[in-house]
Amino acid sequence: MPKAHPLPSQNLRDCQIEGITHLEESLAADRPRALIQMATGAGKTYTGKSVSRSRPVSASIGCTRNAAGESEDQLRSTHTESGPIPYINPEQQARRQIDEQLVAAGWIVQDYRQFNPLAGRGIAVREAPLKSGTCDYLLLVDRKAAGVIEAKKEGTLLSGVAEQSSHYAENLPDFMLSVTKDGEALPCRYESTGVETFFADGRDPSPRSRRVFSFHRPETLATWLGQPDTLRARLAAMPKAHPLPSQ
Repeated sequence: MPKAHPLPSQNLRDCQIEGITHLEESLAADRPRALIQMATGAGKTYTGKSVSRSRPVSASIGCTRNAAGESEDQLRSTHTESGPIPYINPEQQARRQIDEQLVAAGWIVQDYRQFNPLAGRGIAVREAPLKSGTCDYLLLVDRKAAGVIEAKKEGTLLSGVAEQSSHYAENLPDFMLSVTKDGEALPCRYESTGVETFFADGRDPSPRSRRVFSFHRPETLATWLGQPDTLRARLAAMPKAHPLPSQ
């Protein structure tokens, strides 16, 4: 690579030339990840851009402001021969995985600005505005709001964000139809990282989030919502409805 693409040394400091040379050696050895440690003001960003833009390779470069690591200024720019590839942060990656799982479960995923309630039976609307805040996904079944999804990056403790999804479930705009009556909170509440997903049915006697394999299909939610009560409500009522014969 150095022979095919010689390094222009003009306007480069010795430390920058050394950094780029070591990066090229690392890439040539099929080690695509590298860390540049240079003093403040030594030209880390320029060094990173020089190697990623002047070479037909793909590199992910993290730059620290000093060798002691007192603070970080990360340059995550990936370049190939066809041009730059935008960096995807962990929450964006989680939403990509959530989108894929929703589609696999039969949902139609739409942006709020392109919302079309006639597109299908189950629609997941991204970034839907509510009375208070914006929910990551608003789930509609048969054109009526039925639930919400709170998206978090991988590694987030989902049991700790159940209250947030419950808050969104209670703030549906007045103009939007709902499966509930008299302004009640939406029953179907999910929290997901794209790797693990939790679900709670607000109609349960004591609703709480539980881990599920993936998102339920729109037809499944429609069936559940068409029933007068939930499975757990029926189980809780069994002792009184069907008392144990004592004789």
